[in-house]
Amino acid sequence: MAKYVMREMNDVRGDGETVMYPKIERFRQVAWDDFVEDISRGGSNINRGTVENVMMRVVDKLAEYIGRGCTVKIDGLGTFSASLGIKDEKERETTDEGEPKRNAQSVEVKNIKFKVDKKLVENTKLLCRLERNGVRRMRKMETTKEERLELAKDFLRKNTFMRVDDYVSLTGLSRTRAICELQEFRRDENSGIGFVGRGSHKLYVLSC
Repeated sequence: MAKYVMREMNDVRGDGETVMYPKIERFRQVAWDDFVEDISRGGSNINRGTVENVMMRVVDKLAEYIGRGCTVKIDGLGTFSASLGIKDEKERETTDEGEPKRNAQSVEVKNIKFKVDKKLVENTKLLCRLERNGVRRMRKMETTKEERLELAKDFLRKNTFMRVDDYVSLTGLSRTRAICELQEFRRDENSGIGFVGRGSHKLYVLSC
């Protein structure tokens, strides 16, 4: 039996209203050993060693084909492909004249994209039995924008820099709202908040 909660979230229309969405609660993470053991028992007539070897072979071959730039489709499971990004120690490329351009040595596979097969969704739907487990309300903002600015500056007086996640923890804002508000602060020359870095490596600091 899987449990879910009704979670309060901002309406996508952006009109300030909130709506309730069902969100499944994670019961536990199934370990590799348990997963392999479960496949090999129950009358499958496949021993554990064979299951583990085949699964490891599939994993290795996925990496090999995706690494060649292929998209791999496994029926009943989904489609896998590579997602690229700039290496952490490299500056992100811009369109500005005279700025350095990134070559292949600066680019790497950052993630593997996965698009689920509809058959897996349908099979999971048939096997899933749901039970409601309460309601989770949004944390209401109890501070003004000005008060949140002071919280940010106080944090930066004690720390060298601040990440978006730090601001989320300080204020209780959603990540999207936190990013927007920090951008407003750094565009305001009188806010006392500046930034260093670019893209996902942007850090917020006290401005002079």
